[in-house]
Amino acid sequence: MMKRLLHSIAGLVAAGVVVAPATASAAEAPAGPQAFMAQSRAAGLTGEQASWLQAEAERYLAAMGGKQVAPNRIDVDGRAEVSIALPGDAHPRDLSGRGAATLAGPCDGGTAYRHFCAYQHQFGTGTQIDMFKCGAYPLPNWTDFGSWGNNQTRGTVAVFWGEFFQYDSNTAPSNDQSYDWNPVYTVFNC
Repeated sequence: MMKRLLHSIAGLVAAGVVVAPATASAAEAPAGPQAFMAQSRAAGLTGEQASWLQAEAERYLAAMGGKQVAPNRIDVDGRAEVSIALPGDAHPRDLSGRGAATLAGPCDGGTAYRHFCAYQHQFGTGTQIDMFKCGAYPLPNWTDFGSWGNNQTRGTVAVFWGEFFQYDSNTAPSNDQSYDWNPVYTVFNC
C-alpha cells in the first residue's frame, strides 16, 4: 500500500503537479497583532485602548524578547511573563473573555513562592513582570517609582544593574513597595 502511494506521488511530481504540505488550521495558526487587537475589542476595549495595548506589547517584545500570547501578555522564552495593565488600571485585565476583572497569577495580590515580581507602579500595581527562572531581565524604560517582591527560595539574591554599575541588591524574602526604577536597566533575579 505504502509503495503504491509513494509511486503515485512520484508520478504526480513527474507530471508537474505540485504537492503542497498540509497547513495548520486557523485555530493553530499563530496570532498576530491584528488578531490580538480583535481580541482586545471583543473583550470590551475601545479601539484606542486596543491600539495602545498592542503598541505597548510590541515595546516590551522589543526590549525583552519572547512571544506575545494574549493581547496583554508576553511569554519571555518560558522564563518570565509580562502582564500589561492599561493606563488607569491598578492591575492587568483578564482579556480572555472568561469574565474575570483582573488576571490571576503569581504576581497578583503578592508575590508567589519561587517568583520575583517587578511592578511598574508602587504597591504592586500596573504592568507586572513575573520572573520565575534565573536570568537577566531588561526593564523596558521604567522611569518612575514602582515596586518589587522577591519571594524566591530563602537567601536568593536579586541584583539590580544601572547603565554601568550594580545599583542595588536584595535577598529573598523581601520587597519594596515604593522603589525608584529610574536608574535600573536590568534585573538579575537570582
